[in-house]
This record gives sequence, structure tokens and C-alpha cells, in this order.
Amino acid sequence: VSVGVDVDVNGDVGVNRDGVVGEYANGDVVDEDEDGVDCFGDDAGVEVVAERWRKDIPQLTDGTICYLDNVGATLFTQTQLYKCHNVLSSSLYGNPHSLHPSSQNSSTAIDECRMVVLNFFNASPIEYDVVFTASASDALQKLCINYCPGPSPMEYLYLDHNHTSVVGMREEFASKGHSWEAFKFNDVQAMNLPDEGERKHRTGDVCCGGCVHRLVAYPAMCNFSGRKYPLSWCSKFQLGQTKIKGKQLCPHHNTKVLVDAAAFVSTSKLDLGDESYFSPDFVCLSFYKMFGFPTGVGCLLVKKASQNLLSAKQRRFFGGGTLRAYHATINSSHLVKDDIHTMLEAGTANFLGIVQLKASMEYFQNTVGTMDIVAKHSTKIYQYCLDRMKKLLVHENGRNAFVLNMGDIAMIQREQQGAVINFNIVRQDGCLVAPSEVCNILALHGIHTRSGCLCNAGACHDFGNISFEDYEQLVKSGYKCGGFDDILEGSGKVIGGVRVSFGLYSNKEDANKLIDILKEFFVDCKDSSVIVGNKDDFEQSTVMVKKMLIYPLKSCKGQEVNNWNVADYGLEYDRLWMIVDEGGRVLTQKKHPQLCLIEPRVDLERSQLIITIPLSATSLKLNHETNLAASSSTKATTTISTTFLLPLFDHDGEEKEKVHYFNENRKTEQTKLNVVVCAGTMDVAYECDKTLSAAVSTFIGKACKVVRQADSSHTMLQNNDSTTNKSVTCRRVDVADTKSFANEGHVLLLNVSSAALVLEQCGLKTNCDEFIRRFRGNIIVEGDAPFIEDSLETISLLRRSSGGNEMVAFEFYKRCVRCNMICVDQSSSRKTSEPLLSLSKTRKEKGKTMFGVLLKVMKNGGRISIGNRFNVTYKK
Repeated sequence: VSVGVDVDVNGDVGVNRDGVVGEYANGDVVDEDEDGVDCFGDDAGVEVVAERWRKDIPQLTDGTICYLDNVGATLFTQTQLYKCHNVLSSSLYGNPHSLHPSSQNSSTAIDECRMVVLNFFNASPIEYDVVFTASASDALQKLCINYCPGPSPMEYLYLDHNHTSVVGMREEFASKGHSWEAFKFNDVQAMNLPDEGERKHRTGDVCCGGCVHRLVAYPAMCNFSGRKYPLSWCSKFQLGQTKIKGKQLCPHHNTKVLVDAAAFVSTSKLDLGDESYFSPDFVCLSFYKMFGFPTGVGCLLVKKASQNLLSAKQRRFFGGGTLRAYHATINSSHLVKDDIHTMLEAGTANFLGIVQLKASMEYFQNTVGTMDIVAKHSTKIYQYCLDRMKKLLVHENGRNAFVLNMGDIAMIQREQQGAVINFNIVRQDGCLVAPSEVCNILALHGIHTRSGCLCNAGACHDFGNISFEDYEQLVKSGYKCGGFDDILEGSGKVIGGVRVSFGLYSNKEDANKLIDILKEFFVDCKDSSVIVGNKDDFEQSTVMVKKMLIYPLKSCKGQEVNNWNVADYGLEYDRLWMIVDEGGRVLTQKKHPQLCLIEPRVDLERSQLIITIPLSATSLKLNHETNLAASSSTKATTTISTTFLLPLFDHDGEEKEKVHYFNENRKTEQTKLNVVVCAGTMDVAYECDKTLSAAVSTFIGKACKVVRQADSSHTMLQNNDSTTNKSVTCRRVDVADTKSFANEGHVLLLNVSSAALVLEQCGLKTNCDEFIRRFRGNIIVEGDAPFIEDSLETISLLRRSSGGNEMVAFEFYKRCVRCNMICVDQSSSRKTSEPLLSLSKTRKEKGKTMFGVLLKVMKNGGRISIGNRFNVTYKK
């Protein structure tokens, strides 16, 4: 079935905030319902196509997954995959750079796909060429590397609400001696009629030479907010009918325009057929955002009138397929082919991906018709969701439970906004909830959204009111994009937002599910009562130590201990080792739940750390010459054991650039590494053994290293003055230095009665001893009311021994913020939605989920044993 709907793709003429008249893409014609709310009426054809498309995506049919990240990547259908498979299986496709039949099949398919792409965007092959790339970002990289306007310096201007890859082009241009500047929406100003002098300057078809060549870049749609920018800007920039930051743009072929259409084309029709209205010089996009499959194929649409700016002389490298001829030994003897796509598509093209792209595009056109259908349906769901959010997400005190990161939505016309809602949740008191917290709760209910800055720092910082001083504070704190540290300490500002975006497969049930969960977990949710019980006096009591655990290898299985020393950083040997990726960033159970199956054990008698990885003895073929003790299961010298032995002490305590490990087999020498723990950075860690790292890499399926913190390193739990300790600037805690890889605090204390109550609330089928392991506490106590630990002030133990009195004391530091790591069953590595869901309802404080308390060491002159009774004082 092919259904077509007539939509005015040029849009209605509107006036933007600067008084510049501009047409906006996809100005859908809408009706008014009885309540005055815009709706699309009963367009049965569109709804039939949308429902049929959704039913062809098996992952969505049972309703457990609610996919709301269409701008990130749209979803492919099962029939589409069949079509792609049939194309590949019906013909033989070989490397296109040859004359044999299978090679010619590929060459023909690539040429045909170029025409399909041009036709899809209504672009004339006389006006435009298609350069296939790996992605939109790859297209931008090819553009900035090859862009050469002439011997004089040029200026690169870009809208600040651009994707990172567009902004990143400035560095390439700067390296060539060109200048760059960012501009805001309000910096685009309409031009008055030219005076006599200007008219003389503008006479003729060629610039008189007094203008600076400029490349202006802006997105057709902001990937962060969904705001659509006037496509008519393109011709106005090219014709010199606007100023940018007061700068007059040259009207005669000296201002070129780059449009990033990657986000726009996910639900909107890009029409290059009207040269007087929208005829950009360069357009970049990725096809998976339109059709879901295949990935790894994008394109750069190049206006042939501007292809001379992509000079072959700019490229020092020349690759296969790009040359007519060259001499292997004489310099500057290579001859470049003429057509622009051959010049830029160095090497073997992704010919199988392009073949499948052609099949996907033809299937889409035969089944859906045009992107107008997608635009019409997705906008309908967007409006429905936004209207329900406004109606239902309101606190009882009248405050909206969300704020939009989309500008003044009342002032933005329908055609100026894509099918995107970017928002932050607001508590009753007006404080914002961390976007990652919202995203995690939604994910536990099968709702797939995206949070953070979304590779658009300009929009992220503007909507979040992030100043440059805030940015500097973030950088010093170790912030990294994509992490969970998305609230600026002190100000309460959030970094980024939660983005939901709709596609052809989206329906009202998706919107309802999203709003239901947001309402359940964030509307009228007050801070939970921190104490449950009826104690008359909270000033002091005693509790008994039921269990103690250390976690020598961070985020791996805990080791139960009965009688253990307390060091200045907590329980001795707790989190002195950890696993990091190749960039030095810690790996945890958040993304690698199977880490809980790796079992480290401290053997004090042998002064060794024993690490057991659950691999068969023959599953990892490596060189047998290691510093590891061979286990009894080793069957051949070409296999390694799953048991690894490491010394507890890394070196003699002297400050060195390298550290040595000794054992029976060999001595290894390891170089200092820079590693990152949570938001704190330390620069004194060492890889323990490359074979151990290889074994762990194999187990988790990701290249990594097992590192140990050196005796001389210090993790500052907080250091507001980053100059006092060069190794770390972690932003959370204001206590003394420590020597472990713990995120926060020295010791995590858990209360058995609190865990039992949470277990009862969440209904997991397990016993309390197993359940409490999910929270990864160090000291587990019993004998007091649930959650009374939240008001703990100090906890101390005085032991009398033959050598004299031993005093161990801790003081309250903060309540422990919980994430989805507590959803990992520590015995099986299986992930569940509980207990985080239940805790999110009952244990909230300022929008964060809390369970357990973090302590800092006051006195460490002794040991703790199971059965010891601590004296506890509570805050009044």
C-alpha cells in the first residue's frame, strides 16, 4: 500500500523573533477541535500506514518496550530486513573497483543508489552530487579537510545550537589560518535596502574582492530541542540579505551555506527542488536516522556549483579509487579523477551497506510514500504528548512538574518544531531532578529515552543557564559527557535534559506510558521520611556488626571477613584495585553486570590478592609465561588458569615512575597510568598484569586493564581548591585524603532492618542476606529501627586487648545516592527493575534515591569483628 498526503513542504510564511520573514519546513495544515486544541483530524490513511509499520517491528509488539529516541535512530522493520537480505542473496556483489561481473554489480548499485538519494530529496543530478560517507560526522570531516576557498583567509560562522561535529570543524579551519565565530539565533538580522554605494558594490556577477569568504553552518533542526530553523536562511545568506552579528554577508558567490540535516530528516521532508528558496551548498545526514538500517552509511550532498571549493590540492593523502594515474616513485605525479564523489570517497566504499540502503529506501517509498507521512503522524503524537504533559504533570501546589528545554513553546509555531520534547523534571520546591535519574527510572519501565547534552553543548548550556564559570567548574570536577554526574553542586543547575522523540511507529500508548511513569514517580513526590520507628530518644544506642565485606577489586564480588583492620581510608584493602577501559575510565556493573562474578580475595597469610574469573581453563589461549600461579585445572601450557595471584604491596613506598612486581616466574615493570574514578581523577595507578587484563577483557567483552592504586596516591573526597592536590579534583566530599578507589566516603554502613523493609516492599523472591548484597555495603549492622541510620552522627567501638585499648570511630558523612547498580543480582549478574523502583518512591531526597549511609574514618587504631557492638549517637 502506498499512501500519499499532500503537505505544504515549504511551510507557511512566518515572522521570527528578529522580524526576519522566513518559511519553515513542513508547515502542516491542522484543524481545531472543540476544545480549541490543534489536532490533525481523522486521517485514516496515515494512521493505517503508521499502525502497519509498528506491527512490522517485532520488538514493539508486546508493549514491553516504549521506544522514544527516534532522533537518535529510527527503527527498522522486519520486512525491510527481508528485503535487504533478498537483495544480497539474489546477486553477487564484489569490490567495485574492477571490471568483473560481481564488481560491476556493486558499481551499478552504487550509481543507482546515488540517483535514488537525489530523487528522494528532489535534487537534480545536474545541480547536486552525492558523496557517500560513514556518517554525517564523517561527511563534515571530509568537508572541512578538503574545503579550500582560495589563498586568502576565510571565516567560518556557525549557529551555537549546532551538533558537536559542526562545531568541531572550527579546529580544522583554525589550523589552516582561518577564523571562526559562533552566532546566536538573534544575531541573524534582516538587511535594509542597499544604498547607492552598496548597489555599485553589488553590480555584476562576481564579488569585487572586498568581501571575506564565509562558510555559514546551521542545523535544519536542533538535535537537542527539536527547534527547526528557517530553511529560507539559506538563500538569504547566499544573497547577502542578512547580517550575522552585524557582519554584512557578500551576495555574490562568496558566502556558502552548510546545513546539518541529520536530525531534521528523521521525521521531515528535505526538498532541494526549489533553488530560489532552499539550495544549500552542502548538506550532511545519516541514513539510519531515516530508515533505521543499514547503519554506517551517510552522505554529503554537494552543490556542483560549489564543488570547486573542495580542492584536491588540500589533501596530502590520496587513496584507492580516487586517481586516474600516479607514479610510485616520483613525487607530485598523481592525477585525480574529476567527479567530486570519486575524489572524496577514498578507498573501497561500503558497497554492501549502500546496496541495502537502496533496498531500504525503495521499500520505504513503496510502503510509506514520503516523509510527509512520517511528519504528519509523528507531529500528531508529539502534540498529544505535550498537551497531556501540560495537563497531568502538575504538582498539588500548582507548580508544573517539568520545564521545557525548547524555548517559549507558546511563541513557536507548529511548523517550527520537530517531533521532539526536551524537558527536565521539577520538584515541588522548584529544584530540578537530575536527567540521568529520570532516564534511569524510565528505562526500568522499558521506556527508552536519551538524557544529557546530546552532543549539543550550545543548546545544553543555554537552556541550562550554564555559564563559562560553571563550565570550568565542571571540567575541574572531572565531568564527562554521558556520565551520571549531571547536577552542578551548589547551584543545583542540571547538565542537559531528557529528550523524547517520536517516529512513524510511535502511538498514543507510548505517550501515555511515559506520562504515567513520570506522574507516578515525580509528581507530588516529597522527600521520604528518613526514619521509621518509634524511638523516644535518638541520642544514642548500640548496634551489632552482623557482617563485614570488602571489595578489593572495585565493582566485583565482595569478600566477607570476620576480623579486619581499619585503615585511614576505611576497611583495609577495600577498593585498592579496579578495572578501567583503554581511556582509564572505571568500568562498573552499571554497564557490565557480569563483573559481580569476578571474585577477588585477600589472603593475608600469603600477602596476595587472589582473583578468580569464571572462565573454563581452555577458553582463553594465551602465552603461559605469566606471573600467575597455575591452577589445578590447567591442562596445557597454551592455556591459562582462571585464578590469578597478585602481591598486596605494590612497591617499597618510594615515589617512582614505575613499579615492579616479583614472583617465581618473572619480574614485570609497569608504567604509571592516568585513571578516572567517578568524577575524581587520579594519576598514580599501575596496570597489574597484562595477562590478567586480557583475561578480564575476554570475560566482559571489552578491552580493559586491571590497575592498582599506588601507595603514594590520594583520592581527595573533596578538594574545593584544586591547586592543593594536583592528582585529583573530585567534587563531592569535604574530608581527609584517602587511598582507595571508592567513589564517596570511606565506609558504607547498612542496616538489616532497613533492607528487610525494602525487600518486603519490592517483593523480590530472595532472602534478606542475599538481597542486602545488592547494596554493596562494608559494615552491616542489626539491632535498630529501619532507617534510623539516616540520623546517625557517630559510631564507635572501644576494644580492650593485651596491648592496650583500641579505638575505632566513624562519623556520618552523607546518605548514599543509589543508581541502577542495585538492580544487579550479585549471585547471577541478572538485572531486574527492583529494588530501585520501590526505593525511588519511598526513599527520595531532593530528587535522588537514597539507601545506606556513608561514613568517614575518625580513628583507625584497631580492628572490627563480627559480633562487636558499636556505640551509636544520633542527631537530635
